[in-house]
Amino acid sequence: MKSLGARSRGARLERIKSSPAWSGERFRNSREVPRGLPGVAMPSISEFLCGGVRRVPRGPLPVVNPLDVWTKPPASGPVVLLDHSDNCASGGTMDTMTVLGAILDAGLDDVAAFAIFDPEAVQRMTEAGVGAEVTLSLGGKLDMPAIDLPGVPRRVTGRVRLLSDGRFRNRGPMARGELNDMGPSAVLDTGSVQIVVISNHVEPHDLAAFTAVGIAPETKRFVMLKSRIHWRAGLRPLAHAVVECAGTGVCTSDYAALKFRNVRRPIYPLEDL
Repeated sequence: MKSLGARSRGARLERIKSSPAWSGERFRNSREVPRGLPGVAMPSISEFLCGGVRRVPRGPLPVVNPLDVWTKPPASGPVVLLDHSDNCASGGTMDTMTVLGAILDAGLDDVAAFAIFDPEAVQRMTEAGVGAEVTLSLGGKLDMPAIDLPGVPRRVTGRVRLLSDGRFRNRGPMARGELNDMGPSAVLDTGSVQIVVISNHVEPHDLAAFTAVGIAPETKRFVMLKSRIHWRAGLRPLAHAVVECAGTGVCTSDYAALKFRNVRRPIYPLEDL
C-alpha cells in the first residue's frame, strides 16, 4: 500500500478537512478522554511490556462472597452460571461438558443451558423427532491441543422438546436487527435441564437466541451461558445473580493451564511474587 504513511492529498485531504474532529493540524477528540486515575501516571507501552519492575498488587485483591445473594428467593430472575472458559467468540469449542455436567450431577432443577455445539447430536434428535426419548453422547467432539486436553463427551438422556432451523434476528441492544444462524438446532429436555444443542457456533448475547428455541430464560431458576462478556448486552438485566464457573476450555482464566512462550518471567500472576 503505497499510500500508507504518505501525505493526504486530493479528495482524501478534502474529506479530512471537512471532518469536525480536524483542528487544522491534526485530529482531536471532540470530548476529553480521561487518562486513567487522577494523579496516577500512565505507563508507556515499553514500560508495560518490558519494564524491569516486578509489578504486584499493592494490597489483597477484593473477593465478594456471593452466598448472601444466593440465599435470596430468585423471584427477580435466574442465577446465571457462566461457562466463560468455553466461549466460542474467543475461540472456544463450545462443546466442553464440565459445567453442564456439574449442573446435572448437582441435580439443579429448572435450568436452561445455552448451548452445546454438536451437529451430530442435532442430527440424531432430528431423526428421532419431537417427543422422542434419546440417549446421546453429547459434546466433547472437539479436542483442544492448545491446552493439551481431549474432548470428553457425556452420556445424556432426555426428550426431544423442539427442533428449529436456528435462525433468529437480534432484538438488541447489541447488533439489533442482525440475522443469526445457529444452524439446525434442538432442545434436549432431561426433565430438569433444557439443553440447547446447535450446529453453528453462536455466542448467546440476545434474548432472541432463547425465544428462537421456545425458551423463556427469565422464568428459569438457573441459566447456563457459554459467554464471558457479550451476554451482558441483552441478558444481564434478567440475572438475579451471576456465578463465574471454573469450566474447561481454551478461554480459561486458569493461567496455569496456558502455555506462555513470549513473556518475560517471573511475572505476576503467573508466579506468586
